[in-house]
Amino acid sequence: MTSLNRTHRGVVAMMCAALGISAVARAQSGLDDSFNPGANGRVAAVVVQPDGKILVGGEFTMLGGGGTGGAARNYIGRLNADGSLKQIPPQGNKLLIILNFIVDAFAFDTNYTEKEVNTILRRFHVDTAALRRYLVDNGLMARESDGTRYWRVKIN
Repeated sequence: MTSLNRTHRGVVAMMCAALGISAVARAQSGLDDSFNPGANGRVAAVVVQPDGKILVGGEFTMLGGGGTGGAARNYIGRLNADGSLKQIPPQGNKLLIILNFIVDAFAFDTNYTEKEVNTILRRFHVDTAALRRYLVDNGLMARESDGTRYWRVKIN
């Protein structure tokens, strides 16, 4: 998409107005093309808030966690300063969407230590224990009972 439609422009304008950012300041600041908030569509506005969180607006329905989006966010979303998810949905379809995206960071036929799993998961959220548990409980990864070895499960 090369331009924002009226609805999207309205969302970006409301976001900027709520944050006290003028259209002139937004137009002068331009976006860094190397910044990737993990949106599944075009990002039209990025604002760093005083607490370091990043507010993103644009033509997307998913945001965070990587290039295809990790959490459902329609046109506007808030990320941590490092671009990771602010929170993990506790259950349901949103959680499964995120887990199916996250598990792609792990190779098949590879064994991982808990420390290696935590290093990979930390890119997505600081609560690595919860993510590990969700991945195992949902059958996307398996582990030894003592937690010394993790691996990605092949789903038929």
